[in-house]
Formats: sequence, structure tokens, C-alpha cells
Amino acid sequence: MHIYADEITVDGDRLKAKAYDETDRQKIIIYSKIKNLQEKKFWENNRDNLLCVVNGDLGKPQRPTNFNQFNVRKYFLTQSITNQLNLSSFEKIGKWEPQIFFEKISDRIHFFRKSAIDYFDSMPSPLAEYAKALIFGDVESCFYDQYPGISDLGLIHLFSISGFQVTYFFVFFKEKFQKNVFSQGTFSHIDCSCNTSFFVFSDSVQSLIRPIIAAELSLFASYFNLRVEKEKIWSFSLATGLLLSPMLLLNLGGQLSYLLSFSLMFIAHLKPFKQGLLMSSVTIPIILNSKFTWHFLSMPANFFRFLFSE
Repeated sequence: MHIYADEITVDGDRLKAKAYDETDRQKIIIYSKIKNLQEKKFWENNRDNLLCVVNGDLGKPQRPTNFNQFNVRKYFLTQSITNQLNLSSFEKIGKWEPQIFFEKISDRIHFFRKSAIDYFDSMPSPLAEYAKALIFGDVESCFYDQYPGISDLGLIHLFSISGFQVTYFFVFFKEKFQKNVFSQGTFSHIDCSCNTSFFVFSDSVQSLIRPIIAAELSLFASYFNLRVEKEKIWSFSLATGLLLSPMLLLNLGGQLSYLLSFSLMFIAHLKPFKQGLLMSSVTIPIILNSKFTWHFLSMPANFFRFLFSE
């Protein structure tokens, strides 16, 4: 199996990683116990993507045993991971040398992502956690336990896992480079590649599928001077997203991503206050169903977000 360095997590004497099983052609989650300090330092300092031969017991993720307990099996299922491997030993560990062109590109992106994670980890808390959550769109499981106010306000939910960072990235890149540096055709090719790379850099988070597909379709239409209605772009992104990831709408990020973007199509003409009010209202059922809490300050927080985004 091969393991990307940026998908390895060390917590005390426990090792957790997402891996790709070359034998059965499937994504799995692996768990292992670190035996000594030397091994721990190796995993913490490793930046290479690895190809490993391992021994262990393959099984299903554990079901929740208590009421309202986090459902690990359901969570991994939304990421197309149905099995976990409890390792007994690593028989062989070597650097992964990809042979296919696209695998080489993916290898470099994961390398830079690992470097970025290490850089953010050197920042003081909670800046490090905020930066990783907003840029990568992936929130650590302990994040909301450490900072419950963020969970109550729903700021990370509405910005990060809903995929709006892709929109800001696309608009920023367009304003800075299209008019002054690149022609329309060159800009479309570069931005198309950047969006795809950003998706991999963000660990292919499912909630980014919609904005990435929408951005790529908009670039395609712009390149050929076509006019595509926003409703068709949204519909195409939904159909393609479900084709690529059938479990997309079963997780909070996917639900918020499509619901918020769908709502924005009909309230874009309203003032920021009304936009914030309506956006908060439509997310209440989803947030309550997933987090069982909702904070009334999320409405004014959304108002200021829309105010400053204009």
C-alpha cells in the first residue's frame, strides 16, 4: 500500500493514516501502535510519500456504542472508505516512486501539502488550527472540543467545509492576473490547472467537489464565449459530484455546500443583512441535525461575512 505523508497523524503512541491498498484497489484507514521513540520521530519527521508492506487484521470501522456517539463508520463511508487495518507490523517501508505522469504531479502536491502542514503546526494555537481548517477545508476531530465557540457560531462550517474558499481563490486569481498578465485563453488553462491542484492540496475534501466543478465549467464556458445559466452550472455540479462521490450528500460539508450555493442563486440581489439572515435560516435544520446545537450569534456573524465580502 502507499501512504501520503500529509495523511499521517501521530497522537502519542498511536499512528493513524489513510492509505491506498494496491492489492485490493481500495482506500483504507490504518491504525498502528508506535513501539519506541525512534519510530515516533520517524513518522513525525517524514515528508516522503511511502510504499509499505504490512501485516495486520482487516475489518470494518467500529460502530457507535453510545447514543449520539460519533459514528466513525458512517464518517469514513462518506469518504468511500469501508475498511480499516489494525497493523501488527511494518514489514518494509520505502519511498514511493510514481511512474505515471499524473501520479508524479499528485506526489509533488502532497509533498508541498505536508510542508504547509508542518509550517502551520509551528504557528501558535489557535492560529495553526484556524489556518489548516480554512485553507485545507479539513477540520481536526478535536478542533470543536478545544474551541466550542467556533462550533456554536458555525463560522468554519459556513466558510470552510461549504467550499466558499474556492470562490474567493478563483475571484482573487482572476482579478490579479487575467487583466494585467495573461490573455483570456492562457488564464483559463492556468486557472483550470490551479483549481484541480487546489482540490488535491485540500486533501480532496468532498465539500470542495461542487465549487471545483462549478469553477471548471465556468472557465470552459468563458473560454468558448458561451453563456451558461447559473442554475445549469449548479445542476451539472450536483450530477457530476454524485457521479464522482455517491455519498456526497450524506455528510455535513456536502449538504451545506449545495444548499448554500443553491440559496445564493435566489438571494444574491438582496442586501447583506437579508442575505445573512436567510443563509442562517436555511442552515439551521442541517446544523441541528448534525451538531445538536445552534448559536443565535451565527446570524450577525453571517451578516458581517456578507458585508465584508462585497
